[in-house]
Amino acid sequence: MNKLGEMMKRRQIAFLMLLVLAASFGGCKKEKTEEQPVATITAVDTTPTGGTVATTTVPLNEADSKFILDAATLLLGEIAYASTADDLATTVKVKAFGHLLREDHASALAELRKLADDHHVVLPTQATAAVITDNETLSKLKGGEFDRVFLQHVIDDHNAMILLLDAEAAVVHDDDLRQWVAKIRPKLQNHVTKAQQLMADVKR
Repeated sequence: MNKLGEMMKRRQIAFLMLLVLAASFGGCKKEKTEEQPVATITAVDTTPTGGTVATTTVPLNEADSKFILDAATLLLGEIAYASTADDLATTVKVKAFGHLLREDHASALAELRKLADDHHVVLPTQATAAVITDNETLSKLKGGEFDRVFLQHVIDDHNAMILLLDAEAAVVHDDDLRQWVAKIRPKLQNHVTKAQQLMADVKR
């Protein structure tokens, strides 16, 4: 099996894993565990003899915490692939699309990091080893083959992320996270539509 075949096989396996992950969110229940990240709420005594500060910790919904981590991991991977396309895509349109994806996903990740910081959740800072390997393989492709493989990647992975977001919407607890989900989902769908249009062009 050549490198391209191995890359596509790994991506198919990763895609199936994401589908399983998305499906699992539908059955998630809100639980509280000792190891869950916590948000801190501070109450200040305003009586004349005030000055006493009481701090209460409120555990985050476990599904929300896991979703933030998974979403950040996926975004880091998409930023890596998009950066490669921005540098190496053959056609001007695909190159511009790669740049757009990199900017959109970087912005979404920055917003997610702010939410994570507010809830004391530590997010990953780099893509997974599998993404790094696949991205290296992608970078070795040339011409139309590069454009086609990249665009197919965008279609597959964005659809997987949309499934994850849809599953999360059913169980999300945090209001800010719910708003983030509502904001990013239409952008992901637009990316899929654009990738499909570009794929039709590069196959001609």
